[in-house]
Amino acid sequence: MKELPARFPSEDFAYYTEKFPACFFYITCTPKGVENPYFNHHPKFDIDEDALLVAAKAVGQVVCSYYECD
Repeated sequence: MKELPARFPSEDFAYYTEKFPACFFYITCTPKGVENPYFNHHPKFDIDEDALLVAAKAVGQVVCSYYECD
């Protein structure tokens, strides 16, 4: 696992959080063996597809945890 410095996303996502409970987090998805990956809006962006399962589980956990607390 590799820890990165905190970043502030410049997304319109903040507007959603004004209306609905929300959570924003990054999923590391750099393909194995790639040292200098392209960011997600770049045409050469590539993803480690194994990370998709981890991301789906993480999002599912956040949603389930939210509804268990109510």
